Amino acid sequence: MKLYSNGSGSKKTPWGKIIRGLLICTLGVALLGIPHSSVLAQGAWAENFDSYLLNSQLHGIGGWKGWDNNPVYGAFVSNTQQRSSPHSVEITGNADLVHEYSGHTSGEWVYTAWQYIPAAYSGEGYFILLNTYNDSGSKNWSVQVHFRSSTNRVISDYDNSQLPMVRGRWVELRVEIDLDSDLQTFYYDGQILYQNKSWRSGVSGTGQAAIEAVDLYANNSTPIYFDDLSLKSASSTVLSSSANPSELGSDVLLTATVSSLSALIVTPGGTVDFYEGAVLIGSSPVNPSGQASITFSGLSLGPHTITANYNGDTNYATSSGSFVQTVVDTVPPTVSTVNSNADTGDGILTQGENTNVNISQLLITFSESVLDPAGDSDPDDVTNPSNYGLILDPAGSATTITIDTIAYNPGNRTAVVNLNSGAPLGPGSYRFTIRGTTTIRDEQANPLDGNGDGTGADDYILNFNILPDRLPDTGFPPSRQSPLPIQKESESFSSLGFRIVIPKLNKDLEIVGVPLQSDEWKVDWLGNSVGYLEGTAFPTWQGNTLLTGHVYLQSGLPGPFININQLSYGDLIQIEAWDLKYIYSVIEKRILDPISLEAYQHSERDIVTLITCRDFDPTSGLYTHRTMIRAVLIYISE
Repeated sequence: MKLYSNGSGSKKTPWGKIIRGLLICTLGVALLGIPHSSVLAQGAWAENFDSYLLNSQLHGIGGWKGWDNNPVYGAFVSNTQQRSSPHSVEITGNADLVHEYSGHTSGEWVYTAWQYIPAAYSGEGYFILLNTYNDSGSKNWSVQVHFRSSTNRVISDYDNSQLPMVRGRWVELRVEIDLDSDLQTFYYDGQILYQNKSWRSGVSGTGQAAIEAVDLYANNSTPIYFDDLSLKSASSTVLSSSANPSELGSDVLLTATVSSLSALIVTPGGTVDFYEGAVLIGSSPVNPSGQASITFSGLSLGPHTITANYNGDTNYATSSGSFVQTVVDTVPPTVSTVNSNADTGDGILTQGENTNVNISQLLITFSESVLDPAGDSDPDDVTNPSNYGLILDPAGSATTITIDTIAYNPGNRTAVVNLNSGAPLGPGSYRFTIRGTTTIRDEQANPLDGNGDGTGADDYILNFNILPDRLPDTGFPPSRQSPLPIQKESESFSSLGFRIVIPKLNKDLEIVGVPLQSDEWKVDWLGNSVGYLEGTAFPTWQGNTLLTGHVYLQSGLPGPFININQLSYGDLIQIEAWDLKYIYSVIEKRILDPISLEAYQHSERDIVTLITCRDFDPTSGLYTHRTMIRAVLIYISE
């Protein structure tokens, strides 16, 4: 009823309603033996009218009653309009429907009601909240808003704030109440009708810090419908980041902490939606600690407004929090992968890899986008050939291989380096360098971190070997003398000072280096030594070291590898170098076709592969198979 005028002498105000099944905490607190009246204090409440019979009079039902507890001013349940099916309440004629609340005397609260005004509405109905209500006794108004059909305006009494009235659809009425600060703000259909208005004296003078009643007053108007009313604790949503500023491309943990702004101690539930600007980037339920989190990456450089919208639950109203997440790039670019064309077989050219494919291009993928200004001459340009180098036989002749052109694709961050005037690289050991000291830079001018230690401006270096299409023959015909050609000086073996010991075979043999010359290894003059095939991993270093020995010597007598086929899984092989003993354990024994290149198989571990011929065919004068023994380093001793 309108303040001080309702046709019966005074404004009607709703009586406190016992909150029906709304508090999540009610059951839990009751189980602890706390009196029911204590449970109601500072409690949440909601009403959707759906549990009542259609056309039932609400006076005396569910805490509802007519003004001053007079049934004449009651209202009826309707299904003419409904926001939540199937019912709403119809406020029309002399309806002056009241619901009371108790214990809401501190903190922040949100009162929400949904209203439907038909297109043919006529009259001047009211929505009212009171800070004091007693049947036939003292009353004090905090909110009094009326809906005037003649001007089609929504009007706040005693401050005359106005907005256009909305007809023909459901509209939210929302009052945000801060009892501690004595402030209130009224939203109509998402727009502010008034704000920062006193709660205690907002309408009828000095009142109290309390929410005691709602009053839905028709004032003899045609029907207005109300549905989905609620009184909930206000909530606070504070958004934080695991790193701000954060590094470009890195994961960021976004955490929204939802807390009560009233004396309600129930932990908030529900969900939180996270937005970057207007774009939804994730949702998460609120956990028992009142927090919701998502992990997010992919933000571009610069500032980004991140917002967390808490969707509320049965006890708490919605809230949101936001902050500016800044994304920076301080990490230098690195080389993610190097591949080759032709592909070596696994999509990656790894450090120390042995291959026999015809390589004419190297494909460099960077960890992030790098600078590619116009032309190819800028010192920091990814397409500047001066930023790359390729050397054949870096430990010997160090022959420079031409870097022709570079094509860069910013979409996949890959540079295609064209080599050697398009001709495939021949067999040999190669060292490929990307010069981080020149240097390639990312779009924030961070120089290339070639060695991956986190500090830029150093070179990326990749060593790889292109091996012949055929392993050397390692056996003469048995039981007869074979002639030997004169050994050229370029084909002479180098002394490594290493020995190989095979306890099971009672062998202790010198290892010599066999140079790769004219696309092949010449091993005719090995005699009783074991040959290290230069171009494969250096003995005791990471990778696959190929060691070969004759099965039969030039004299026709058995050679040093005559019995390696007797080795089996777990047998030990020892390489003595630099006053240390490198102990290897056999992990594989295979019989291969003579043209098989399986012995070249790359390894990230330190392995040795022993290879020799077997199965001599007197008719053809050739060996028809090879024996391959592979062993892996297991420990090093003095």
